[in-house]
Amino acid sequence: MTAPAGELRFAMVGCGGRARVHAPVAASRNDFGIASWLDTVPGKAAELAGQYGGGVASSWEAVLTDDTLDGVVVALPHDLHHEYGMAALRAGKHVMMEIPIAATPAESREMTAAADKAGLVLLVLHSLRFWESHRLVARIVASGEVGAPIFLRYHNEHTVPDDYFALQPGHFAAEAGVLHHGDIVRWWGGEVSAVTARGLSIGPTARQHGTFDHITVLYDIAGGALAETTCSWVTRTCPQNRFIRGSVTCTKGSVALTYDDEIRLFSPDRKPEDGERYTVLEPDGPNRPAGEITHFADCIRGSATPVISPQDALHALQLALAARESARENRRVVLA
Repeated sequence: MTAPAGELRFAMVGCGGRARVHAPVAASRNDFGIASWLDTVPGKAAELAGQYGGGVASSWEAVLTDDTLDGVVVALPHDLHHEYGMAALRAGKHVMMEIPIAATPAESREMTAAADKAGLVLLVLHSLRFWESHRLVARIVASGEVGAPIFLRYHNEHTVPDDYFALQPGHFAAEAGVLHHGDIVRWWGGEVSAVTARGLSIGPTARQHGTFDHITVLYDIAGGALAETTCSWVTRTCPQNRFIRGSVTCTKGSVALTYDDEIRLFSPDRKPEDGERYTVLEPDGPNRPAGEITHFADCIRGSATPVISPQDALHALQLALAARESARENRRVVLA
């Protein structure tokens, strides 16, 4: 499809928390914007339209048939991603999708094929790919400066309400962390051949529905490396609602991401400050989601390539599903 000229016009479908992340970014730009808002909850779309500009769509069908719209941002519950993503692609609109890409690998492949056939962008927002601290770790490992990965660790701890929607059946609950973590493991460490997971149901909603609000996963990486990740939604002591830390130990050195986004590098090729065992590196910028919808616009225009492909998003989904299976059945799951 030929890249459109002039200002790009997007529809925001789903006006919850993620919409409120993208909205101020779009409102600050003059080369793209959110022209149409849609939500099933009365008043939510009108509130954001009044705050950031644009109009309220009368229906999903009205969005699909609006030829002035270039793309759709799908910020809906997990089980609706495939239905809305496919409809938008069939209507000739580029799609930016919150994770996961879909509920099943088959749905993911169908959407990917539809986007490829139509020449449309399908950008799945694995948001950590946009964090400058995580990009720096990836660049260091990919450069070979610290050698080949041996062991990777990544932890994040959140505070979420006991009635958080994702703890309901049909959603990914804490396995949503594995959607991010599995992608991190592949990005920093390599392809995964098997996973072993343990999950806990601690809060009342998780216990009621048999979903996990804490999950720890061990990954076997091709070539012999290992990775371990933990996502916990039951921590009550997180500053700013989350803790994140990670590290990659390699054959010649290591790189670590601390809770405060400091990058610590141990490398034989660098001389630390006197008395220190490691070099402290600064990311190119802060960790913020401002780049996501801007990147979507750039990809539509052809000035950028998606930082994560639909195939990468499919792999992340497969890892999350394998982790869920492993935790529920208390066994190691080998990836096909």
